Amino acid sequence: MIIPMAICVTIFEKHGADWSCRTSDLERFLTDCYDSPEPSFVFADSAALYRHNDPGCAGLRKELQKFYGMPSRVWNNVHQDSSGFFGCRDGESGSYKSWFRFFVKQLYKDQRRSDSVPEFYTYYWHRLGFFTTWSPSGRKSILCLDCPLDVVEDVKASLYETEGRPFQADPFWFHHIIVGALLGFYNNSIWTMREAALRLEKKRPQIRRPTPDYYEYHELMNHVIHSKETLLVSSEIVSKIIQRQREWHTRNFETKPAGSYDESLRRYSMQVYDDLNCYHMMLYGLKCRQESLEGRHRNNIASTSLIVAQYHGSTAVGDSRAMKVIAGLTVAFLPATFVSAVFSMGFFEADESNLSVSKSFWIYWAFAVPLTVVTAAVLGLIIYKQR
Repeated sequence: MIIPMAICVTIFEKHGADWSCRTSDLERFLTDCYDSPEPSFVFADSAALYRHNDPGCAGLRKELQKFYGMPSRVWNNVHQDSSGFFGCRDGESGSYKSWFRFFVKQLYKDQRRSDSVPEFYTYYWHRLGFFTTWSPSGRKSILCLDCPLDVVEDVKASLYETEGRPFQADPFWFHHIIVGALLGFYNNSIWTMREAALRLEKKRPQIRRPTPDYYEYHELMNHVIHSKETLLVSSEIVSKIIQRQREWHTRNFETKPAGSYDESLRRYSMQVYDDLNCYHMMLYGLKCRQESLEGRHRNNIASTSLIVAQYHGSTAVGDSRAMKVIAGLTVAFLPATFVSAVFSMGFFEADESNLSVSKSFWIYWAFAVPLTVVTAAVLGLIIYKQR
């Protein structure tokens, strides 16, 4: 007999009009709350669930698939490494199942460095998975995997503010709560990257001896590009959730005659639609802010490169002037050097009355002229091939 693994979970559930929080293990929760009609949020760590060679994990995954109606393929590497997805399934008697994932890259400043710059930021990829099960008179639960504490606390705060019977009205109330909590997480991700970009802008090199560390710029640009990917995918996920919620609302309320449904439930369902649209617009705003940050950082890189290029250009001008001085000195002293070199050879003899030239003086020209011609030809050939 395969015994499922004991995975500790935090359960936030409703009893009457109040919400309560408790801890348990996942296998016991699936057994005790199998037919509970009260809504519950279950927070767990997914690390153990992905141990494919562990029989206990395999048994627990099957229990989760039975409870939440998730497909078995959500445990494979394709889904695990995905930047995000959304899937759903209509069940019998109006029940509804869904599974979705959000990806967030978060920078964390190294507290050991007060002057932290991007290379001293650590980062973590948050893979947040969610699985919901909902039926009008049966179980209503969402399993939240790998949610950071900020998201958990935001979910709890939203639930304490929830009044009435919203979870009875619409299965997408779970999605509404989760997306609303994730907005703050995405916003914090973008602003942390903006802070890193601002630090680099303040460190922009001066024109005199600039020494920028391009590794810093490269690292931050990688973080910004990754955040762009996650925001684009997340925006599309929320768009698909809105589309499915609208279809569900139309099928269960709009196409039915007035009086055949509870009007308060219809209003709750419309609130989900309106709030999800608002959150979608806020995600769009974060995406625009990220694109602005990307453009701002690219401009910082370009201006830094121009400063360095300007410095090297001014240095090259100085070098060129120095070479002109050296060339002028060479021209000034070359004739005298040549004359002194020739007359220092043993081909000349001078006394008080006359100056005589040796008959072997031709040897100098026999070697000097051909060597000069060959050297000039080789130099000309090298210059020609370099063009």
